[in-house]
This record gives sequence, C-alpha cells and structure tokens, in this order.
Amino acid sequence: MNTVIALAAQFLLPMPIGYAIALYLRAVTRRLLVDMCGTEQRADFWTRIVMVMLVLGPLTLSLAFGRNPAQCSASELVCLVGALRATLATSLFGAMLPLMAIALRISRQIPRDADPSVPGRLAATPAATERPAASA
Repeated sequence: MNTVIALAAQFLLPMPIGYAIALYLRAVTRRLLVDMCGTEQRADFWTRIVMVMLVLGPLTLSLAFGRNPAQCSASELVCLVGALRATLATSLFGAMLPLMAIALRISRQIPRDADPSVPGRLAATPAATERPAASA
C-alpha cells in the first residue's frame, strides 16, 4: 500500500509545485509580455505557454529522473521516503529549469539603457531624448 501511495505522490506532487509558481508569476508575466509583445492576444498566448512550461517542467523531470518507488518493498519505509524525497527534489529542479530559461529569454529582450520610469516597449532612452544642438 505504501508503494501505491508513493507512486501516486510521484505523479501528483510535481504538478501543484509548478502550478503554484505559475499562479504566483502569472500577473507580472502577463504585464511584461503585453509590454514586450505589443498586443493583448500575443501576450495571452505567450503567458499560457509560460504557464504550461512551469506546470509540465516539474512533472517531466520527476517522471524522467525520479526514483521508482515500485522497486521498494512494502515494508521498506526508508526506501519509500527516499523516493518521495527524490520526487520533491526533481520537482523543484524541474520548476527551476523552465523558470531560468524564461527569465533568461525575457532579460535578453529588455534594452539595457531603457528608462525604467517610461512604460512601453519602446521606452525613451537617454540618448534618444537628447536633442541635437541647433546649428546657426
């Protein structure tokens, strides 16, 4: 019975971890993507892609690299706890990978010299706001 619970946990534990992270980041990610994509429809699409990546990343990594609790005997509590620990570790690492990939990709799209006080994709840069001196 313990093995069945451990197997169920291996399938059910990673998804809430990714979902919690996706819910936490959804509003700020959408605002950022609206700014970067230019339209609400494009931002909605990319927001959903990000959310799916954050939910499926932990599950994929956990199922691919987690310990198999079916290899434990029913009386081996240490083995089952180890399998659950491995599931939690791979789930958290699986959440970090897509999060880092998304953050890296978005950070590359932000102009380094953009004025943070000006909203909009094409924020005025200090060089762009300076007017050339009038020649007389």
